[in-house]
Amino acid sequence: MQLEMFNHKKKTKTDELKARLIELFKEFSGKPIVVAYSGGKDSTFLLHHVLVLLSEMKTNPLAVVYADTLVENPVIHNHAMRFLDKVENYCKTVGLDVRILIAKPEVNNTYWVNVIGKGYPLPSFRFRWCQDKLKIKPIKKVLSSFNDGFMLVAVRIDESTARKVSLSRRLNSIELERNHLRVFAPMYDITEDEVLSTPHGALGTKVQEGDLVEEFKKAMQEYVNGETLKFYHIDKSLTNRAKILYTSNSYFFENLEKIRPFLKIKTA
Repeated sequence: MQLEMFNHKKKTKTDELKARLIELFKEFSGKPIVVAYSGGKDSTFLLHHVLVLLSEMKTNPLAVVYADTLVENPVIHNHAMRFLDKVENYCKTVGLDVRILIAKPEVNNTYWVNVIGKGYPLPSFRFRWCQDKLKIKPIKKVLSSFNDGFMLVAVRIDESTARKVSLSRRLNSIELERNHLRVFAPMYDITEDEVLSTPHGALGTKVQEGDLVEEFKKAMQEYVNGETLKFYHIDKSLTNRAKILYTSNSYFFENLEKIRPFLKIKTA
């Protein structure tokens, strides 16, 4: 009896996540699964486990949706694009039905049109207009053709106090909301330590991403006027200013003719 107790492996939160995913796949067998992927560690962790389980179960078609706000940190954006290519190749190899969906804001709702053309203030904790215009609406548009199935999002209660309060109000077991797609948060109780301690290479060598943490280190340390700013670990006003100076200038200038009708300024 004592030997059996010592040999019994304690169930981890990751084990619970896998059990929840298996239950969802069986309940919605044959219906599409949509995974919201951002390129971050949490959504990579979730997508990783979804792919591993689906490659074995083959119960559902898969769609992976990525919101390209056009003002993403280039390091993270490039990492996300490379990873999505590897995911697509992996799915072909193991025989999974997958669609990679890239959601982008319409021209009149891009960051620069809103800030320069419409006079919106820079996004802040109190006025996060960018979340709706750059992510939520574009994602809803690309998912409008999905009339059935469910969506998985990688939100966790220990991300922040605000996130904990929000999830405690909205969560019904692991379900967040019901629209035309039901939305679940199966890893809501996973800790950051467990996310970071779990290898993301379990998809196999074809989708090995062992340098994910290094990508984040590079992405969180950019140079503005010769000074290093560590994103999310410094004053938020500096972070916002750094993002403005650093990100997506190429989009702005390359698409100036396209967005000029929406701007208040005149261009030569």
